[in-house]
Amino acid sequence: MQKLLKYLMLVMLLFSPLGLGDFFALEVRGETARQILKATGIRGGLVVHVGCGDGELTAAFGKLDGFLVHGLERSEAKIRAAREHVEELGVYGKVSISRWQGERLPYIDNLVNLLVVEGAVKLTEAEILRVLCPDGVAIKLDPETRNLKPDTLLRKPRPGEMDEWTHYMYDSTGNAVSHDTLVAPPEHLQWVGGPRWGRHHDHMASTSAMVSAGNRVFYIFDEGSTASIMLPARWHLIARDAFNGVVLWKRPLPKWWTHFMPLKSGPAQLPRLLVATSEHVYLTLGLREPVSKLDGATGKTLQTYEGTESTWEIVLNDGLLYAVTGSPRTQEEEESRNIYPARAPGNPINKLWKGWDRKLLVIDTESGKTCWQLSSKILPGTLAVDGDTVYFHNGESIAAVDKKTGEERWVSKPVAAIDIEQGIPTGYTPKLVVNNGVVAFAGGRGYDQHMKGETLKMVGLSAKDGEILWEAPHYTSGYQSPEDLLVVNKMVLSPFSTWLKDKDPKNNHVVGTDLLTGKLVYDSNPDVEDPVWFIHHRCYPSKATVDYLLMSKEGVEFIDLETWQWKIHHWFRGECLYGIMPANGLIYASMHDCACSADMKLNGLNAVAAPKARVPSELDVKEHLLTKGPAYGQIENRQSKIENLNDWPTFRHDAARSGIASCPSPGSPEKRWETAIDGRLTAPVVADGQLYVASLHHHTLYALDEETGKQLWTFTTEGRIDSPPTIHKGMVLFGSRDGCVYCLRASDGALAWRFRAIEEDRRLMAWEQLESVWPIHGSILIRNDEAWFVAGRSAFLDGGLQMYRLKPETGEVISHATFDGKTDDGRVLTGAEEKRLVGLPDVLSASGDCVFMRAGVFKLDGNKITRKLLPGNKVVRYSRGPKPQERMQGEALPHLFSSYGFLDDSWFHRSYWVYGELCTHRHSYAGTGKGRPAGRILVCDDQNVYGFGRQKKYFNWTTPMEYRLFAEPKKGPVVKGVNKALWETNVPVLTRGLVLAGDTLFAAGAPDVLDETMPSIRGKAPETLKAIEEQEAALAGERGGVLMAVSKTDGEVKYRCDLDAPPVFDGLIAANGRLYVALKDGTVQCW
Repeated sequence: MQKLLKYLMLVMLLFSPLGLGDFFALEVRGETARQILKATGIRGGLVVHVGCGDGELTAAFGKLDGFLVHGLERSEAKIRAAREHVEELGVYGKVSISRWQGERLPYIDNLVNLLVVEGAVKLTEAEILRVLCPDGVAIKLDPETRNLKPDTLLRKPRPGEMDEWTHYMYDSTGNAVSHDTLVAPPEHLQWVGGPRWGRHHDHMASTSAMVSAGNRVFYIFDEGSTASIMLPARWHLIARDAFNGVVLWKRPLPKWWTHFMPLKSGPAQLPRLLVATSEHVYLTLGLREPVSKLDGATGKTLQTYEGTESTWEIVLNDGLLYAVTGSPRTQEEEESRNIYPARAPGNPINKLWKGWDRKLLVIDTESGKTCWQLSSKILPGTLAVDGDTVYFHNGESIAAVDKKTGEERWVSKPVAAIDIEQGIPTGYTPKLVVNNGVVAFAGGRGYDQHMKGETLKMVGLSAKDGEILWEAPHYTSGYQSPEDLLVVNKMVLSPFSTWLKDKDPKNNHVVGTDLLTGKLVYDSNPDVEDPVWFIHHRCYPSKATVDYLLMSKEGVEFIDLETWQWKIHHWFRGECLYGIMPANGLIYASMHDCACSADMKLNGLNAVAAPKARVPSELDVKEHLLTKGPAYGQIENRQSKIENLNDWPTFRHDAARSGIASCPSPGSPEKRWETAIDGRLTAPVVADGQLYVASLHHHTLYALDEETGKQLWTFTTEGRIDSPPTIHKGMVLFGSRDGCVYCLRASDGALAWRFRAIEEDRRLMAWEQLESVWPIHGSILIRNDEAWFVAGRSAFLDGGLQMYRLKPETGEVISHATFDGKTDDGRVLTGAEEKRLVGLPDVLSASGDCVFMRAGVFKLDGNKITRKLLPGNKVVRYSRGPKPQERMQGEALPHLFSSYGFLDDSWFHRSYWVYGELCTHRHSYAGTGKGRPAGRILVCDDQNVYGFGRQKKYFNWTTPMEYRLFAEPKKGPVVKGVNKALWETNVPVLTRGLVLAGDTLFAAGAPDVLDETMPSIRGKAPETLKAIEEQEAALAGERGGVLMAVSKTDGEVKYRCDLDAPPVFDGLIAANGRLYVALKDGTVQCW
């Protein structure tokens, strides 16, 4: 073994780009990193190295799995050296290096797992504790030996006010109420992780389960393609750090419930298959697989429990695992377990349970031995354990057995017996909760009444002997999900939220019933104007803390359980089936696939925080910082000498983002040059003889010679550059996710100035890297010789969105406006007003006297930037036409935009670009797409819009996606709600890049090899599976790319040729009679 290790080290050395000295230095630093981790007990997360010097130790941490690393350094020379070292190791992005001045660390509170301090650095203990997450550790290194000094170890204790969330319904008692008193209405983002969307609204929810324990979050998620639900599911159990979202590990789940489950069909029992403790995770590693115990820190399997195959749900209590098992014995039951419908939508059509017997196994989690077992009918969602007793509903009565022996303690009189013939559909379960000596139960009479919004009954029984203590009304709650039954402070909360019925006085009421007597003790009405209008609760149950009821009638509504005041949040929600999770002083909202309020609602996996969970701060978002560089005031206006109208100087060519080139159509295809650039690329731009493109995750902008592709210079920022720069009068202007706008001299890349939009540098984890709390898109809008941009993530978080106008030559502020949840005079917006706002940033565009951000309209009133409310009504936000008397005035002008953002390349099935005034949302999301020119990607000239997008019949309530290349007039005619095309044609390419030059429309993308409408698409025929496999590989960039040229007049194909890879999204441009394309393989080509 020793010889083998030496041989492997020799091979690595021979083929390593590092020299001998560098190689052994790396080994030494790797050993130091491992010693630090062993001494501190940190097993994953965010490592910060203050005073990182040459970056060797910093990079050593980054070579380990489960870590993301940030180095801070004051010396510019050392920063350059450290970045070069990290780049050589191929880990830049996972490891990054930033300049740091001052005594305040550039992070939000509760973020860092391990803080390593090296050199003469002055940091107060209070500042160190501020940035450390609970149970995070800081340690200093010896200045002479650079080894750790154990006596300097400082660990931040976990606050007693925080709580975990170990089961679907909080714990083994089934009561979904957290004791976390730091959870409150959020105003800050803690972290956000990808992907941006769940896979498909009309099918299986992508998040099956989520729990949190041991400062980690565990969830089961389908990482399959967002572009097509027809492509295979890729289920994984994923572990993230609870406070920064760093991905710690993943485990594949080869076989899970089918992702073709119909709309709103659950399975509602599925979230009960995941349980966690501070050290371990319990779940079935696949459909019908036995329950396994995993190491929470690494994901490694520690034990597999015999006899637990075909487990339906699990509960953990006091070291004992309770598993409800049962192999399907009838065809109907088999179909319920692996439903494979041929249609969508189609609400629940199969049953989760129809009186079938189940087996309850109780296993000692340490020894793996089965303690006892019993066979019984067990109603889904009703297993609970409290004290020394196990409880469940057997379809007729509630039963209680001794948790250690399985001996029967009592069986109650019949309680809300289920109709066996009616059964329980897959999207629904009743609810059983044990609290303070009372067993509370609701939902036994079931789904039909739930869906009709009828008032049912709930019962309270003595946990001691099963005596029925009381019966009381139970308002139906949730929607196609388990019933709500939450006990807080001996009060049973029952929200009326399943349906919103006109003039029903119970709408959105929250009823409180005394747990011990069943008497009504509270009945509340919403106390805010137009709080929630959506016709039904989101398709998941409510949850609570001891301070707040957390409903999701619209987004997430916090109802203060002391004052009964409502605080609404239209701008974030969880995904159907699972919903949200309050834990660790945060609210976690899983990735949704919802088109409601698309231009203001958060996307991705979000963790949001309340001010009370952080150290009070005097941060002022209106304060900014301008830093002058060596090229300040020394940039010659090259444009005045070289004026070239055939360039492509900004994102999508011009301020309107038209995608129309000003140069003649390029001739026959012939590759002129190719340049390899490492990493994922942005779209390119071309101006004044140079091409500019950024490597997103490497934070670097590249300047290439337009004629040869030769690299001229590079410039590295401290965060991602997500879109190309704007070239203006010899200046290169661009924003970065580090929160700054940069101005460089085009000739050599020298810094003229750097503008930090919010003076204080404060960072968090976003999309698997560190970013500013207030990031800025790369592409800056130049309008009337002014640079416009927006900093921030949401109008409703961290002080809102900051819109600036700067002088490009100097970086001086012309004007600044904050757009948040308030009016200019400080009044909090009403619910109706809030829903008429655009609350998410985007690359800005402009036309006439308007600046646009998605659908949002901004204008100048003198020198002041003003935000215009969009048209709407009192009930529906630009959805199905409101009654004239309910119409609210606003401003909306036709322009090219997407409510989902120009840069979203996910092809989420409900998203699209549109040329128009507004985009319909909610259940009418497809309306604009049918009635206006709309598609995945568009370009437009004065009269027409050219695009690639789904065929009109596939805009609404659809599973297959078939596409077309088309031309439509900007204005009608609209026939039966559909904008009539000038021409349309099918092309064998999933177009990701589109540009119009002269009379030719150029389209480039991945090969389209799958007919999603074929009758056998969901079958298992070899040819079908092969086509699906090929399409998945093509979208991943593994089957090359296609470039096509068609006539803009009639769509006739002029020519096509092959590319080495598909383009990055929107990565095709035309300038000076040539085509330039940035490819997914990290190369830029000129044709």
